[in-house]
Amino acid sequence: MKPVYPIAGVALVSAVIAVLGEPFVEDNAEFFLAVVTLFAVFGGFLVAVLSIGGDSVIAQKGSWAKLELLRDPAIARMDRAKLLFYAYLLAAVLILIVLAVHKSKSPHIVSALPILCFFSLWFTVMGLLFSFALPTMLIGIQQSKIDGQIDDRRNGRDGSSGNV
Repeated sequence: MKPVYPIAGVALVSAVIAVLGEPFVEDNAEFFLAVVTLFAVFGGFLVAVLSIGGDSVIAQKGSWAKLELLRDPAIARMDRAKLLFYAYLLAAVLILIVLAVHKSKSPHIVSALPILCFFSLWFTVMGLLFSFALPTMLIGIQQSKIDGQIDDRRNGRDGSSGNV
């Protein structure tokens, strides 16, 4: 099991940024709409990454034992992507709530708005920071596919002689 320090670090940095940035975004509907649009694009990209990641393991040639060895790393990648997707989704839902109630005259809602903005911004920053891992994840998936093809050709499982 990997240590939780990177996740805790990102959560802490995101919380600090949310505390400092909340006054700047509380009444900024354009900012929230831009974030929802961005996360919709990121979410679609993430679904594609999840599909490619699962397909690359299934498409591997070789024995069931080889496939079983590839299973755990692939599931770990997909679990990380799933958590990122949930961060996107939670940020988007909180932002939509903020947008729905930000013009309310109710004193309860008005007093809760800064808290909603803080959590919206916190999950937004976490989602953005965790998104920096997506290129590495995609490269890992493609590298796994290439390594599988090299292994297959080395062992002559693709019909070639194995020579250069």
